[in-house]
Amino acid sequence: MSEEAFQGGPPFPQVDEADLPTSFRFASGGNLDIRPRAIDCRFADFIARLAGVSPGFNNPLWQGGFLASLMAFEGRVRLDLERFAGGAFCLASGAKVPVADLDKWRRSLVDSGIVGSPDCGGAPLVLDGDSLYLYRFWLAEREIAQFVIERLLGEAVLPEAVDLAEIAAFLGQLFPPLAEGEVDWQSIAALAVLVRMFVVISGGPGSGKTYTVARIIALIRRVYGNSLRVALAAPTGNAVSRLRESLGAGAGGLAIDGVEVKTLHRLLGMRPGGGSRYGREHLLPYDLIVVDEASMVDLVLMHRLVEAIPPGCRLILLGDHRQLSAVEPGAVFAAFCRQSLIEGFSEGMAKLLAGAGIDVAGCPIRSDHAGDGVVFLSQGHRFGSSGGIGSLARAVAEGDGRRAREIILSGDEEIEFLGPGTDFDAVLGAFFKSRPGFFKPVDLAEAFAWLDRLRVLCPASKGARGVESVNRLVLSLLSETSKPSPVPGEPVMIRRNDYQRNLFNGDIGMAFPEEGRMRVFFPEEGGGMRSFSPSSLSEWETVYAMTVHKSQGSEFDEVLLVLPGKSAPLLSRELFYTAITRARKKVYILGDPALVQEMVTDSAAAEPALAARLDFQAT
Repeated sequence: MSEEAFQGGPPFPQVDEADLPTSFRFASGGNLDIRPRAIDCRFADFIARLAGVSPGFNNPLWQGGFLASLMAFEGRVRLDLERFAGGAFCLASGAKVPVADLDKWRRSLVDSGIVGSPDCGGAPLVLDGDSLYLYRFWLAEREIAQFVIERLLGEAVLPEAVDLAEIAAFLGQLFPPLAEGEVDWQSIAALAVLVRMFVVISGGPGSGKTYTVARIIALIRRVYGNSLRVALAAPTGNAVSRLRESLGAGAGGLAIDGVEVKTLHRLLGMRPGGGSRYGREHLLPYDLIVVDEASMVDLVLMHRLVEAIPPGCRLILLGDHRQLSAVEPGAVFAAFCRQSLIEGFSEGMAKLLAGAGIDVAGCPIRSDHAGDGVVFLSQGHRFGSSGGIGSLARAVAEGDGRRAREIILSGDEEIEFLGPGTDFDAVLGAFFKSRPGFFKPVDLAEAFAWLDRLRVLCPASKGARGVESVNRLVLSLLSETSKPSPVPGEPVMIRRNDYQRNLFNGDIGMAFPEEGRMRVFFPEEGGGMRSFSPSSLSEWETVYAMTVHKSQGSEFDEVLLVLPGKSAPLLSRELFYTAITRARKKVYILGDPALVQEMVTDSAAAEPALAARLDFQAT
């Protein structure tokens, strides 16, 4: 909500700023800690004024607006009325403000005149069943579901004039033979793209997602010709760089030249103010679009993408459903990967796979077609089957906290436990000083090489063991005297899209002197470097250390994971899994093993609201 929408009203409605709620007490028991923001109160006040009612925590409409806004901040696209009905706000003063029961709350929202319904949208809030949405989330969720359902309905049929025996022979050339009894999921994914306009491919680290996509592109071009227009995209500059490298390494002589690789923002032509070049009225000019690290794509960005997809364009989403979901609301990729939706194949798809010589005898047959377009790549190649990182990742994925703790303390050569780190600065200082090239590189090439080799990851930005503290520590090691930042060899990350300089949130550059002046160098998409004066960059941050969230889409030879000294709400299985699987060769862990066990046992994954809309029943 823009600031202009609140002009003429107080920043906080009938609630003293010092008396905002600190928690919510559920009727069924248990508390939810609340971190209210000014925008949550302002939005609720705006809603109340539109309805002509008195704002305040005692008003059911105000309560709904406040909680819907707060849920969005917490990464959820909807407010579940049933969960919160009958509970109470616990204010800082100690007072409790009750919430009406479900029926009364629902009636108050409907009778307000400004809460829309699924049949009549356009209002600031939409009540869909017992879920209260901000309008843009409701619209995005509904239209994404419609897009997916339309592309997954109907039998799997090969294009006309395509010979299945020829396709089977070509698949045999593209993918290596497997051991007896193994399911050829890579060939299944390739065939799925040939018969479906929407395909989801999920797999863990080293499962060959990009390798598979390179061969899918070769297969599609074999069928439709080399003039097929293909674009690969990822949510961040980091992910794009890794995608481009992986695609080149996995091509293996395949004719996949001419493929464009760019960030999603660049693909859509995002503009200042929230607009974009491509959208509902101006569709993207491609025949095949592949989005890597799709678990990072939030609901609104995914909506922008599907709006811009032309009817004849195939869309492939790659990702790992066990990783952290997007920072912004909407676990879209997780909704597509719910096991209950994608087990088995339709009878038609099973016959097609059998005709191509792919053995799926052990897979169940289902009456709808949901499983035909969603594929899990189960084989992992980055880590050895008995390696420490691979074993740890499997234990974490299974939620086995006890096993994860045992592996960390086992002395495996791929995992080094640095201890709880009671003398935090000393432990980290010794770690950095043993790697002088990391924070004192001799030239720009070495600086970028070390940036790819080692990264420090923290769950949070702030706090004694957060990103900001670690970055300050590294900078303090560079010189005893205070120097302006950036210093030579300091990696920096762009924090806000800069359309004028074609720099986007997540792009990483390196500060280094050139002709006596400090410059920040960024790799070009086609190779080479471009540089800017540090003073010309609007918003950036030092990234010797970065949050686990921002590391998604990246890979490093070594990862140092710095955990906080005590439990915190953001610590979860998904966060720990994401952190350790950024490493190719070795993981260092600074933290308490008991905290690791607690994290692995606790999943933060919420039930994706989008999943409820994905009714794949055949028609």
